[in-house]
Amino acid sequence: MALDNLPTVLTEYLLAPPLQLSEAHLTALRNRVSYVNEVVQEIEQWTRALEPLSSLLDPIEVDLLVILGSAESHDDRDTTYLIHSSWPADCSIAAMFESLPVEVVSVLTRGIGKVLVMEGEAANWVKSWAGAVRIVQNQLVNSDSLDAAMASLLATDILLANMLAFITAMRLNPMLSS
Repeated sequence: MALDNLPTVLTEYLLAPPLQLSEAHLTALRNRVSYVNEVVQEIEQWTRALEPLSSLLDPIEVDLLVILGSAESHDDRDTTYLIHSSWPADCSIAAMFESLPVEVVSVLTRGIGKVLVMEGEAANWVKSWAGAVRIVQNQLVNSDSLDAAMASLLATDILLANMLAFITAMRLNPMLSS
């Protein structure tokens, strides 16, 4: 299954009452998922190129802000807030959490936690972050329950927000090469 496809359980839920989203909403969500995967691919390319971390920060920050920054509702997409607050209304919080793979939960709860880190430690954090996003995106497209699909969407956004915090912290880190 392609990583920009959505699981049937999620699309059926989003199209049904009470949400009754349009096909345009689903297209916007597919585009959002695809954009997240482009960010992960960019990080994987950076990893292979062995470039300094500073070369990755600007383009990734812009991408993440675009993905998370949909502050306005449009006829064809919901805000990030609505995705977080109303979409999972029919889900069990416990079931959503329990559906997340252990390695993803580990990265979700770890965060960067500090500003002063050596380049290698920072690069390892980015690599583990990208791996967790890849896992949660695979879980999303392969979800057979609404709880797992919603958990994947929410976990993705937590990971994106964590990366934004990491990027901001690294801008204060004099230990990184320019």
